[in-house]
Amino acid sequence: MKCVIAFLHGCHWSLPVAGILFFVIFVHICINLLYKVQFPKYAHAGKHGRLFILNVLYHPFKLFIWFLGCSFLATLYAERLFKFGIGSGLTALLQIGIVFAIGWAFYIFSKEGERVLLEKWHQDLTTVALFSKICFLGIVFASILLILPILGIPIGGLLAFGGLGGIIVGFAAKDALSNIFGGIVLAIDRPFKIGEWILTPDGKMEGCVESIGWRITKLRTLEKRVLYVPNNLFSSMIYLNRTRITHYRVWKIISLRYEDVDKMGAILNEIREYIANRTDLDRNEMNFIHLVDLAESALNLELRVYVKTSDYKKYFQAMEEILLDIYLIIRKAGGELAYPTQTLYVSKSV
Repeated sequence: MKCVIAFLHGCHWSLPVAGILFFVIFVHICINLLYKVQFPKYAHAGKHGRLFILNVLYHPFKLFIWFLGCSFLATLYAERLFKFGIGSGLTALLQIGIVFAIGWAFYIFSKEGERVLLEKWHQDLTTVALFSKICFLGIVFASILLILPILGIPIGGLLAFGGLGGIIVGFAAKDALSNIFGGIVLAIDRPFKIGEWILTPDGKMEGCVESIGWRITKLRTLEKRVLYVPNNLFSSMIYLNRTRITHYRVWKIISLRYEDVDKMGAILNEIREYIANRTDLDRNEMNFIHLVDLAESALNLELRVYVKTSDYKKYFQAMEEILLDIYLIIRKAGGELAYPTQTLYVSKSV
């Protein structure tokens, strides 16, 4: 190796430059040809592991070869470059470029891993998004730790200062940090996922989860508006996940006239038989209809049944059918639904 370097030093400067450039360009072309030839073969044969490696190394490796060739030239002509005052700066730039190429390869690795987890292993989108964010932060942090010594910045003093600085920044940005930790807790506990519908009992917040970020969660409301909710609020608020519901309850009060009290037994028996014969109702739950109140102008029946569906649209369809069929049963028995009435008695004057 020393002989080769000595030989290159003895040559005109243009010869090593041309040779290195030729070699780098040749390797660059070979990588492109290899990718274009092998990628269709691996895709057709279903060799997903090799496809994964090709996608990860294709672009970063080409960039790495260029930086490596330039670094070799910079090392070869270091003395001449230092005479012009650009040696140290160019060397540092090339080293940073190599670190960037390696970090880029790891970033592509994380993105390809995210794609495989979603498409091949069908993992949860929220968990995969958390994995991708943690990988990105790790790559950035590791790249910074490698670049700082190249720039002449000691890491030890920076880390020591980072302890005190972290405390100061923590107090100054406690709300932002609480939102970040809230996002991590949401990703770990997973009370809801992307695509699920959540709402608060008071109805002030309701929407479909579109994204769970580091600081905020984005919801799409019924009015198709975007609602941005800070993540730390989810640790103190009560909310419902409508997507994970297993049953929908139909709970209604049906009022009959007092004139139909003699038909009440037949009507209740007919409705109970109808409820028992519906296959979309869960028989393990308490499905019933009973007379619960003798109101001022009506006999109030309480209907409570559980529909076996998590689809909001199917729930409304089932509730519509049940209420209409119950009304037809009442009409068939000769009864009528009650409406608020008042009877006024006027005494005859003597």
